[in-house]
Amino acid sequence: MPKIVEISENIKAGKPGNILLKDSLALLERNHKAAKGGGYAGIPTGLKDLDSALGGLQTGLHIVAAEPGAGKTALALNITRHCSRKGYPVVYASFDEVPERLLIKIISAETGLDVGKLFCGATDPQKFLDAANEYGHKELNNISFLSGINMRPLDFADQIKDQIAESEQDTGLLVVDYLQPLASLIASSQGIDLRIASGQLATQLRSLANTLDIPVIVISAQNRSGQDSNKLTSLRESSDLEYSADSAMFITKDEEKHLGGDRYARNLTIRKNRFGPSDKFISIILNGKTQEMIQG
Repeated sequence: MPKIVEISENIKAGKPGNILLKDSLALLERNHKAAKGGGYAGIPTGLKDLDSALGGLQTGLHIVAAEPGAGKTALALNITRHCSRKGYPVVYASFDEVPERLLIKIISAETGLDVGKLFCGATDPQKFLDAANEYGHKELNNISFLSGINMRPLDFADQIKDQIAESEQDTGLLVVDYLQPLASLIASSQGIDLRIASGQLATQLRSLANTLDIPVIVISAQNRSGQDSNKLTSLRESSDLEYSADSAMFITKDEEKHLGGDRYARNLTIRKNRFGPSDKFISIILNGKTQEMIQG
């Protein structure tokens, strides 16, 4: 049986509209000031069309889904890289890849090194060190990696709060790569169904985003029957993810754009967007050598 969540007696009373008006106006003024200065209400991703549709990554839960190997992590790392270069602190929590390899991919994407040659030992490691120095140690310090099977949302919250406190920004980005392994751990530890655990986790991560006033990117797998589709129902353990997400994006193949070599096109479809228009299609290109997502 699922655990019954007790309602706290310390829940604050609702705010009257006339009091809330001040906070609402402050939010709009902050967004307007950012847009007037040529920026976005949220943290920029580096993909112009995506930033225009979302207003940058605003506070909330942002789902990125695709079939295996479609570029979910590559997109998340590219956004991480852009944020760190803009001075925003990023916490990247990975259940799928070791931090060392993630950092190699980020630095390679920035400097054009061939990831495959680095991983197989064909490239002199000194070139990687030179690339890291070119990237910038201040920028690298903006990124903190978490890994391990025992991570919990509270760990993410503590880490991103510390990162923000040490930065010049009042917000930061949390990336969870990816949702299903963490949900599986919750399900096994609590003895509940995986779908219920996924829903609880999505709710917790959205609550974390709203409490800390940060955007949270969560990478999600798709169910087998829905792979390479851009439907919300393709999200594995989908129902609660659909409702919790403030935005949901899907990476699918672009069959009409065969670019040859190691470059091929993908479609990034915004299927849900609480900040603006939905059903927005963005053409992106995955460069296999550098693991970089670039807008086509």
